[in-house]
Amino acid sequence: VAMYVKQEGEAFAFANLFADYTYNFDLSTRNTFKLKVFMPSYNDFTSIAGYDWAIKTMLKQVSVKLQDGTAAQPWENQVEIKKEVTQLDKWVELTFDFSPYANRKDLNRIVIQIGGEGHFIPGIFFIDDFRLE
Repeated sequence: VAMYVKQEGEAFAFANLFADYTYNFDLSTRNTFKLKVFMPSYNDFTSIAGYDWAIKTMLKQVSVKLQDGTAAQPWENQVEIKKEVTQLDKWVELTFDFSPYANRKDLNRIVIQIGGEGHFIPGIFFIDDFRLE
């Protein structure tokens, strides 16, 4: 189990976990990521603080992004799937189907972001069993 801690403040508005790989992913045969998330109800999902363009509250959401980690601004050409977490205080398995992007040959970074981005609200979350199928 991994503990994901998003700290408070503007400096952590885009907090995430990521891993770079030395090869580009072949999504033509395996393109579905799964993970389990535990989102505690003690997190603050009501306070408001963040950038004007953002949803300024902590979201009950997990986002998986695939990027070209060698690009100067890898978020510009990323592919992203967001999933809402509907149950707190319980392990929930989420599925992220990247099959629509099976033709992409330039992706070599996986980003996991919990709670949304652009807000300044802290949170603690847990993830487990992250896998590609």
